[in-house]
Amino acid sequence: VRHDRRASVRRRHGGPRIFSVAEVAFAAKDTLEDRFSNFWVEGEVSSYRGPNRQGHHWFSLSDESAKAVLPVTLWAMDAQRHRLELRNGMRLRIRGHLTVYPGNGRFQLVAKQMVPAGEGDLAAKFEALKKKLQAEGLLDEARKRGLPLRPKAIGVVTSQSSAALRDVIRVAHNRGNVRLIVADATVQGERAPRSVALAIENLAKHPDVEVMIVTRGGGSAEDLWGFNHEDIARAIARCPIPVVCGIGHESDISIAELVADVRASTPSNAAELVVREDEALRESLFSLERRLQRSLESTIQSARLRLTRFERRLGTPRNNDTRRALEALARRAENAMRGQLESERDSISRLRSRLEKKEPRKRLREQRARLRELETALREAQEQRLRTDRKSLENSLSSQEKSLALQLASARERFARAAATLDALSPLAVLTRGYSLVLAGERAVRDASELKPGDRVSIRFRKGSATAVIDQTEGSADAEESR
Repeated sequence: VRHDRRASVRRRHGGPRIFSVAEVAFAAKDTLEDRFSNFWVEGEVSSYRGPNRQGHHWFSLSDESAKAVLPVTLWAMDAQRHRLELRNGMRLRIRGHLTVYPGNGRFQLVAKQMVPAGEGDLAAKFEALKKKLQAEGLLDEARKRGLPLRPKAIGVVTSQSSAALRDVIRVAHNRGNVRLIVADATVQGERAPRSVALAIENLAKHPDVEVMIVTRGGGSAEDLWGFNHEDIARAIARCPIPVVCGIGHESDISIAELVADVRASTPSNAAELVVREDEALRESLFSLERRLQRSLESTIQSARLRLTRFERRLGTPRNNDTRRALEALARRAENAMRGQLESERDSISRLRSRLEKKEPRKRLREQRARLRELETALREAQEQRLRTDRKSLENSLSSQEKSLALQLASARERFARAAATLDALSPLAVLTRGYSLVLAGERAVRDASELKPGDRVSIRFRKGSATAVIDQTEGSADAEESR
């Protein structure tokens, strides 16, 4: 036991040596740190609850097969360097040293370096395949091909249900009128390399595809590992058309991206690289035109200088024929240069004209003008229909009015005849001929047998009425007839 910063050794007379608690704790600490100062250990994270306020982490590394647990301490400074998202259940390889904290006697592993289990093996495989393909020249920049200026059909190799495909579709259709031909592929797991390689080979046979995008969204190193497979790398290298590869995020680099003609940082960036905006194409054309003009002017000037040198070397021609021949050659050279310049200008002008025809703003103006024409035609058609319907309605109302007038006249005539018939049948009309009407209450008396002495009756005349009391009755009209 070391004696610096230790309590003094106490001995009992004739007895065993007695150590203090501090001596034992510090002795264990020194022994562990000496023997286990720098080593790797692998296990499964457990009992992790996140960092404390100072950013320190405490968790355990478990070995389920042996039911063993090793406490781990990760100080805040080391945690910031690694930036791993720790979670229970993940497997880690940790480099560090063992120690004992004397304050509580806690045995622990102090972590200095951490990598997900298997990442070291994957990194070694990545470098081995990279060196192999590099030796074959598949990573050389000289073999990389440029992208077509304005492709009409673009092949896309990715999962049909992925967010990466939705990003490519959105960006491509927002930037231009292009056709996307999708080859569905498994982009994660053991089947991914063969599935992606086969999709690349099949899509490369499509006669319309001018450029290909191979892509998938972000994920862990294990999720993206399939794109570090040799099958995919060789399928990209064999592809007869340019390939743009965007796997994961910008920080993720795969073998497929190294072999591809162009590497994209994300799926959206892959679509941006392949489908250029019209303004960018226009600037590119203008730049090409300026470069071409400067190049041709430089070529003409160089030719003139060479011609001047030839003239000086030949000296002054002794006859006019030689001078005329030289002048003709100079004119022919200058005319050829100017003709080539005009031809290139015409080609650029045609490209610019095609570009302007497909310019979204011009198409938008044409569609707006067409929309205004359709609105005007629709408004005129509605007004014409309204006039026709109004005239038809007026004619219908006029016809109905005439019909109603005729029906009313006919009804009035029928009413007059009914009124005349009613007047003729009315008992009141009989009174005008001198007859009277005897009423017992509201009932007309038709037979004397309906009355008895003492009944009061009302007698109605043509003009006026009178009240009478029955003294006696002499029988009914039927009795008189029977006599």
